[in-house]
Order: sequence, then C-alpha cells, then structure tokens
Amino acid sequence: ALRRANWMLSSHISNTPLAVLEWDRDFRLVRWSPQAENIFGWRSDEILGIPLSDSPLLHADDREGFAGLVARLINGEEPRATGLTRNHRRDGETIWCEWYHSALLDDEGRIVSILSFVQDVSSRIQAEERLQYLATRDALTGLPNRLLLNERLTQAIAQAKRSGRRVGVLFIDLDRFKNVNDTLGHRIGDELLKRVTAALSGALRETDLLARLGGDEFMVIVEDFDDRAVLGRIAQKLLDAIAQPFEIEGHAIFVTSSIGIAVYPDDSDDPEELLKHADVAMYRSKDLGRNTFQYIDENLAEHRLRQHTLETALRTALTDDALRLHYQPVVRIEDREIIGAEALLRWNDPEHGNVPPQVFIPLAEESGLIHQLGDWVLRSAARQCVAWRQAGLSLTVSVNLSARQFYRDDLAQRISEIVKAEACEPSWIELEVTETSLMHDLD
Repeated sequence: ALRRANWMLSSHISNTPLAVLEWDRDFRLVRWSPQAENIFGWRSDEILGIPLSDSPLLHADDREGFAGLVARLINGEEPRATGLTRNHRRDGETIWCEWYHSALLDDEGRIVSILSFVQDVSSRIQAEERLQYLATRDALTGLPNRLLLNERLTQAIAQAKRSGRRVGVLFIDLDRFKNVNDTLGHRIGDELLKRVTAALSGALRETDLLARLGGDEFMVIVEDFDDRAVLGRIAQKLLDAIAQPFEIEGHAIFVTSSIGIAVYPDDSDDPEELLKHADVAMYRSKDLGRNTFQYIDENLAEHRLRQHTLETALRTALTDDALRLHYQPVVRIEDREIIGAEALLRWNDPEHGNVPPQVFIPLAEESGLIHQLGDWVLRSAARQCVAWRQAGLSLTVSVNLSARQFYRDDLAQRISEIVKAEACEPSWIELEVTETSLMHDLD
C-alpha cells in the first residue's frame, strides 16, 4: 500500500503540467520534478540541496519577498500562499512564474516542508503588459495618450507641491493640418504626424513628457523649473523644430504650429483646469496669426469662460425663441418713400442683457450655431414680409448671410424651402453678403 501510494504520488508529480518543488525546514530544495526542469532548465542534480538564499532561480528584486513568504509558511503564520515573481532560467532568460505554496505538517502539527507548484505565466504577463501599453498609448505615434497624460500631470503636480517647484503645460496644435489631409490624403497626413512627433521629441529634454491628444493636437509636460521663461524657450524650440520642411513621398510639406502655455501653480492647481487654460492660450496664438506661442492670463481665461457661458445662453435663446428681429427702413432718396426693410437680429438675455451682434454672431459662427440661426432669421423675415404684403405694404426685406453659411452645399435649397414654406415670393426677399465674406474667400 505504501509502495502504491508512493507510485501514485510520483506519477502525479511527473505528469502534472506544473513544476513541483519542495523546500525543507532549512530552506533547502529537496524535490525537483521533471516539469521544473522543463520550465527552468536546470537538472535535478544541479539544483537540489541549494539553499534558498543562494538559489539561481530567484530574481534579485524578488528574492527578499520570496524568502519572507516561505519563512511565514515555515513559522506557521500562513498555511498556504500564492505569489507572482520574476525568475531566472538556466539560459539566462527572465520569466514570470505563478507560485502556489502549502505547508506540510507531521502528525503533531509541526512544519515538515513547503511544497510549491509553479507555472510559467510569461505569455499572460506579456499580453497584459501589451494591453496596458495599448490602453495608454496613441496607436499611430506610440506617444502617451490622454489617459496617461492626465495620470502623469496629476503626479507631477503632487510632486511639485512637495518640492515647491513649477509644472508647465504646453498645448500644441498644427496649423492648417486639415489641408494636408484634404490635398495629399490621410496616408501622407499620418506620416507627417509621425515625422512631427520625431521632431518634437528631438527638441525636448528626456525628462519632458510628450503626448498626443488626437488629430493634430499634442501636449508637453515640463517639470522641475522655477522661471516661467524656460517654457517660452522650450516653446520656441518646438516651433522651430516643426517649421522645417518635411519631405514625404516627393512632397515638401511645410507646417507650422500654435502653442498655448499654462503653469502650475500660477494659473491653476487642478490638472484639468491647466489643460483647459493651455487650450485657450493656444487658440489665442492662432488668433494672433499662428506659428507663435502665448501664455494664459487671467483676462484671457475670463474671456474664454464668458464665451462659453454666452454660447450656452445663445443655444437656450434659440431653443426658447427668445431672439428678436428689428427692421431698419430702406428709404428711396428721391422721394423719401420707404421701399423695404433690413432685418437686424437682436438678443436681450435675462442674465447678460443686450448682447451686441458683433459679439454673438462670431460666437454662433465658431460654435456652428450660425446655420440654425440663419434659418430662423430667414423664416422670421419671410413671415413678416408676407404679413406686410397682406396689409398692403409692398416692401422687400433684406436678410444678411454669414460667410459660414456658404460652406453648406444645400444653402440655396434651404433658402428656397424656407421661403416657399412661408408662402413668400422669392422676389420679396433680398440676400446681403458682407464685405468680410468676400475678403475671406474670393471664389
């Protein structure tokens, strides 16, 4: 019976896909299964009897933790335990192994030895690391993505709080990158982004973090400095690095960039707020002609916040039909007869008061509300024109069109549908285009 039990145990140990190791109370290796030789590469005569402290299996960084775990098992503090460690193979390769330990007791409950079952999980760990890498990296450039950027920025601010130093955030946006995609195609556009990534990386210090937010937007985190002027010098280096021509598939591509800068703790101590401020400063750079950099300041941040608040209020006003048209008479000089009227859009907001058209019209253009707004103005003007005609007043009504409305391919169709829906004769409506529209796009 004893021989049969021993045979069964030996057969199971030899056939299991797990390596089986046993350590005695002196932490010496006393059992080494055939699968252990397959996983680690050492023969039993090369490894048995070696104490844990001298074991070639253990990675230097995990040796102390492993010894502590086995000691707790020997001392009876833990009857069983699992662990994940790096281990060495005989050929020098480092592998990841998962260990399952249990303490073997005699009839009196004393520890006899530690039995360990081991499996090589390197493939699983590599797959997990790859998934983690993909989750935090941009697929095209390999740069950190927004997720990793936010994590690193939070860490940088926490460290700066302890050291009393500053953290800088630089928001980089390529100028007119869309033209490259539209004229040369997305394949060349993607290659340009890779070349720009290499140029930016070459202009930065090793301690600076470069991330890609998506599209043609990049972000840089600069740590451990005192003088804000350092960021200006870094920004200029980045501008110069991008300004060089990139030769791609026979095309010499020139591209510039606009950069916005925000600083912890000067501008904010909140990571998300810092990113927003850098974004606002970047748009200020574009307004100033591109290919330059701008620091955020209090006035600029307040202006951006007011713009956002106004945009929200404008959307509400449009939904709630809170906008009004005023009509300015068109007078014929020779007999001073009123022959028409120009429709003028006005907005009186309960919170912001009378908002001038030169404020909310550009806001509507920037936010994309101008198409919905233009439809509302034309519909209201056509309805008023019909009412005047029915009252016996032969007046034409002039309606201003925004330059942005001309970028819709269905503009003529939309105008026709709206005028007809209000039972208005097309000849009763005049459309006016501002001079700035012509200067913006002569064609």
